Amino acid sequence: MRSSTSLIRALEAFLLDHYHPGGPLLLGCSGGSDSLALLHLLFDLQKKYSLQLIVVHIDHGWRSESAQQALELRQKVEGLGLTFILHTLSFNGVLGNLEERAREARISVFQSLYALHNCQALILAHQADDQAETVIKRIFEGGHWMTMPGMQKRMTFRGMEVWRPLLEVSKQQILGYLSDKNEFFVDDPTNSDPAYLRARMRTRLIPYLEGIFGKNIRDNLCRLAESARKIRQYCEDRAPRWNQYVIRGPFGVMLDLEGQDELHPLEIEVMVRTFLDEEGVSLGTRHLGSIVALLVCGAAHRQLCIHDRVLWVDRKKLFLLRCLPDADRGSKGDEKKMPMHSAFQGGLKEGTLLFSGRPSVRVAVTRAQGVKDPDENSQSLTVRTTMADRGWRDLWRGRAKAVVPVGLYEWQMPEARLSCSFSSSLGKWWGKHQVPAFFRSFFPVLIQNGICAQEFLTGRMNFNQDIKIENQNQFEILIEID
Repeated sequence: MRSSTSLIRALEAFLLDHYHPGGPLLLGCSGGSDSLALLHLLFDLQKKYSLQLIVVHIDHGWRSESAQQALELRQKVEGLGLTFILHTLSFNGVLGNLEERAREARISVFQSLYALHNCQALILAHQADDQAETVIKRIFEGGHWMTMPGMQKRMTFRGMEVWRPLLEVSKQQILGYLSDKNEFFVDDPTNSDPAYLRARMRTRLIPYLEGIFGKNIRDNLCRLAESARKIRQYCEDRAPRWNQYVIRGPFGVMLDLEGQDELHPLEIEVMVRTFLDEEGVSLGTRHLGSIVALLVCGAAHRQLCIHDRVLWVDRKKLFLLRCLPDADRGSKGDEKKMPMHSAFQGGLKEGTLLFSGRPSVRVAVTRAQGVKDPDENSQSLTVRTTMADRGWRDLWRGRAKAVVPVGLYEWQMPEARLSCSFSSSLGKWWGKHQVPAFFRSFFPVLIQNGICAQEFLTGRMNFNQDIKIENQNQFEILIEID
């Protein structure tokens, strides 16, 4: 009975901290010892805490007897008066890492049911031995130190609140609890099948290491996870919240640390790791270290390709691109162009142009609206420009604005050696104003008499900043990108 009491106390303490009546709990139940113990523990506390339970069983279909075992589990759960949902997976023709494919399939099922039933939490039966396996796996895989806490008792994962109330409870305690209740459970043979990594760790690696060291290493691995969790929490509490430095736009998302020179490299590491985790980008320790080092030293124009994602580091800014400026421009002589490039062809004229695609572009050219200058002739109007409202950061957000004297202009995609009315070359001008190099080729410029007369990346008017308008003889250009 000692095992039963300790488990009940552990679960009650967790529920008192986290559960609030209202939303149901979605319980993932395999029918094995851990999930069956959690099922009975929750059922025993159902009335006391007004628990609403939905039990979901996912049959992977890997064993011939799994369908019958799913039926028996249904009968058991429904016999307790609880809602039971069965979902059967199919892996016919699936190649690659079957364990990972199965995990992703389970997560997808949980997400769908979680949203459908407006659940308060997904509750899982991972226990201390599972935690030990997770930690040692991450150590041998060369995982980043921020992953060493392993699984968390409470976390948000892919839009779900996930609870693991038994994470500090040992397998031995769980088996003792089921023995006290004379409860039969399914012993899935795949849990000890050496074809699977987790099974090899459970049945071979950890027992071997315990034999070498002459001690139970599972408890030590769990203590390591808890120490790592405290260190990570401390660092996250000390580091500024990464989302206050994020700028999102049609091209992707940017983490802008320019001017944050007081940040310690470890704080930057925590911010970058958390930022990329939230954006769904998984980095190894080596790649993360490279990004942090580049941010710390203020390196310019550095590209990293991580699987199917492209990252740029430029002067203490990290860019995660959703669409590549030059990805569809093709090689020299290739006419294939992105919508952005095809949008800007021909001369500048009044009107609105819409271009669908990725990204979509809207270009509005109107007569500029001036304001009367009380110190001048009533026929004279002045365009007042706000410098902070322009520049490449605004274009990253998807918006650009400029005012130019009416004249004959041609849109042209930029070239670094292009002569300018405001600098010896466009490349030197942008370099002087620290425009990210990868961003420069994406936006057109206005050409007049073969010279660049207006660009949109520096936040500077390339004509006079206060323009005297006679008879509103000016063009206002507004570019919006989605």
